[in-house]
Amino acid sequence: MAFTSITEYLAAVFSPLKYVLLAYIMNGASTPDDCLAFAKMLGIPDLPDSGRDVWELYAKEEANTAEGIKSSIDAGAFLPFERVCAVFGMNSFERFSLALTLAVETDPIYASAISSLGGRLTLSLLLRLFSSSAEECLGWQAEWLSKSDDLRLVFGETDLADSVALRTVVKKFLLGVEMTPQGVSMFTPDSPLPEPLVECDAATLILCQITLRQTGNMFVLTGAQGVGKRYQVKQFSVKSGFVLLFLPFNRIRDDSIWLDDLSAALALTGGMLCVGGIPPGDALPDNLLKLIWEVQPGNLCITCEEKLNATPDGYVSVPIPISLPTDDERLGIWQAYIEAYTLPEDVKDFATQYRFTIGQIESACVLAYELAHQRGVKSVTSQILHEACHRQFSHKLGSLAMPVNTYFTWDDIVLPPAQTRLLKHICEQVKYRNVVYGDWGFETKVAYGRGVRALFSGPPGTGKTMAAQVIASDLHMEMYKVDLSSLVSKYIGDTEKNLDEVFIQAAKSGGILFFDEADAIFGKRGEQKDSHDKYANMQTAFLLQRFEEYDGVVLLATNLASNLDPAFTRRIQNRIDFPVPSAEYRKQIWNGLLLKTAPFDDDVEIGFLAEKFDLTGSAIRNIVLQAAFLAAAAGNSIGMRELVEALAMEFSKTDKILSKNDLGEYGFYWSG
Repeated sequence: MAFTSITEYLAAVFSPLKYVLLAYIMNGASTPDDCLAFAKMLGIPDLPDSGRDVWELYAKEEANTAEGIKSSIDAGAFLPFERVCAVFGMNSFERFSLALTLAVETDPIYASAISSLGGRLTLSLLLRLFSSSAEECLGWQAEWLSKSDDLRLVFGETDLADSVALRTVVKKFLLGVEMTPQGVSMFTPDSPLPEPLVECDAATLILCQITLRQTGNMFVLTGAQGVGKRYQVKQFSVKSGFVLLFLPFNRIRDDSIWLDDLSAALALTGGMLCVGGIPPGDALPDNLLKLIWEVQPGNLCITCEEKLNATPDGYVSVPIPISLPTDDERLGIWQAYIEAYTLPEDVKDFATQYRFTIGQIESACVLAYELAHQRGVKSVTSQILHEACHRQFSHKLGSLAMPVNTYFTWDDIVLPPAQTRLLKHICEQVKYRNVVYGDWGFETKVAYGRGVRALFSGPPGTGKTMAAQVIASDLHMEMYKVDLSSLVSKYIGDTEKNLDEVFIQAAKSGGILFFDEADAIFGKRGEQKDSHDKYANMQTAFLLQRFEEYDGVVLLATNLASNLDPAFTRRIQNRIDFPVPSAEYRKQIWNGLLLKTAPFDDDVEIGFLAEKFDLTGSAIRNIVLQAAFLAAAAGNSIGMRELVEALAMEFSKTDKILSKNDLGEYGFYWSG
């Protein structure tokens, strides 16, 4: 009859053991009363007449157990005890040792029996219990020692005098509970796995390779965090039936007990070891190499963000890059989560703007849902979803560039219609890239250079930085101003390394890169007269290439567009010239700053200020701000007195001369 539970199965495995223990007592110097008491302790009601009778009972019980095991296996049951015996090729003595050790550790009756025989279960005692002669004992001992390296994974210590005890992972396996070593998690083929949101053939590639080469494969899955590397390995598990043991790189331990536990777990499950989060480099980390050397997994799976250029001895490296979702795939992922997380119905802008992995999209949806409920909102708003998306970025761009507040909107900037239209066109290039590159198929016609690159040129103070902030605000994107002085180095190669890191981190941030005074680094290449010129030109060439390859948003500002390298200007998609504002636009700027901010007196004549003084928007902002402080200090509202005084302060910063005649009827406010 087949066993219906692990408890029933183990009880059947333990049952013959009591006769072995009783035979040992009866063959010793114990009195009949002692033997009877021992038999009753083991659950044997009547004491057999001789040791021969005891062994006959043992053989009968073993036959019953074997019959139950066969019936269970025929019925498709998984029997952990049989799995251990098969994996380690155990003979009858080793099987007996495994059964008795487990019985002593899980059943108080057998623990008491061994205690009465001397207190400790040792290999020496196991040999005496099972052997009928000294010659047989030596034979079993010789076989045990020949397999000591393998048996160590089951019993730990295997010397004659040492106490025999099962490894914790083996004991858990035998009892049918999860048995992974500390830091390791298990995925089985019958574990629930959602349908893939993006089609990928990684699982099929792994399966095909294992079909060709059963062991010695190191699968290296590379791609951004959250792109689905771990999911693809799980897909392989479902397709192939392989158990997976997942181990984060930072949880690798150096002690031999843990490494042996991992070896035992891999052997018993027949699984594949998957180590995640490997740092990039030309050599595998020492702790990973030691793990591979000590554990020797049949097949190994590595997941990392960047390509690995090393393979351990005895393994064949199989690189499997996992790409970011395309624009269409991202849109499909967002749409799949709309109902579950009460997202806005139209998520096209989010799919276009945030070039997220599958993991990042799901994490953003979960966070947005939680934020909405925390704030008492029934469904996720666009603003909440943007906030949740911004929290998904993990980067170090803040240490390389300065974050810029993006409070300005289209209502704040005053420019001629042509310039305003060009600025809005830049936003359109970001918002509709999925239509152009995805729906219309331009991604197959534009191999690189899909980023948005714009140059703002014009005199200082004409609104170039403000325009960049308006774009960032409209797109709900963070903006980082690159400090070129902190990146340029006198050491050869360091500048390129610093700039490359800026672009790498910018790609992770999803933000806008803003280069002010771009001519300082994108300047014209000169004639090579010495080694300094050579490396300066190489630096510019590197930057041009990196600039073109970057597929994010880069905005550049310069006061001297004529100083830019022609090769750079050819790579610019959008160039906007910012003129000094005319009187009409100056008036709009004055009105915008005064009417929308602080109280002002009736004597303020904005038309006069706009017509008379040829100022940039930045200068007008400075004047209004200084006048506001003057008025606040005097306890007044802003009047022409304060504006004239602030105007004089602004002129004093330049080569321009302000005279009393320039102020017309307001000259009496001028103090000279």
